[in-house]
Amino acid sequence: MNRQGILSRIKRGMIAGFVGTGPMTGLMEAYRRGVPVTSKDPFIPREVAEGIARRAGFEEQVDEWGEPAWWGLTAASHFGFGGAAGAVYGAIEPLINRYRKNGTGRTVKVTEARHISRHLAQGAGFGLLVWATHYLGIFPALGLVKPQGDKPIRKNTGLVLSHLVWGMTTSLVYDSLRRRALINSVARRPIKRRRIKQHV
Repeated sequence: MNRQGILSRIKRGMIAGFVGTGPMTGLMEAYRRGVPVTSKDPFIPREVAEGIARRAGFEEQVDEWGEPAWWGLTAASHFGFGGAAGAVYGAIEPLINRYRKNGTGRTVKVTEARHISRHLAQGAGFGLLVWATHYLGIFPALGLVKPQGDKPIRKNTGLVLSHLVWGMTTSLVYDSLRRRALINSVARRPIKRRRIKQHV
């Protein structure tokens, strides 16, 4: 297995996941503003950041620094998780990108629209996987967030939708970076000149 290829995929995935966290966060905030929540029901990334600070034992220190420190920690943890999840996507992308082959080992030619739609579909699926593993498993188990069953349906709905957006954006950005890398690699290849035999 090509180690350099794996590292390149992880790097592209990390960038794509970081970028995908932007629209994801925008949707979360828009949903939060559109659906009123109580003061005990914080912005979801903020809730995760507070859980991290509590588990790590520096919650009081961040409180002393004030609200800007909390938002800094929130942004760092939120975009950090997005980039890390994107790196995982890059690492396993060949496994979940099943449409590239038709079972016979031959590459299947698809239209651009179909290519994009399938990337959206696999990105949405991966986004749901990230939501399920983290918010139904890892985060509650670590005590970072409350179990999802204890939260209102409207908040869970916004969380699911935001992860769908993250997954689809991450998949599209990853594919764009992959295509650009492929074009650059082809452009760097030396041109083989064919020798023309001269007949006397």
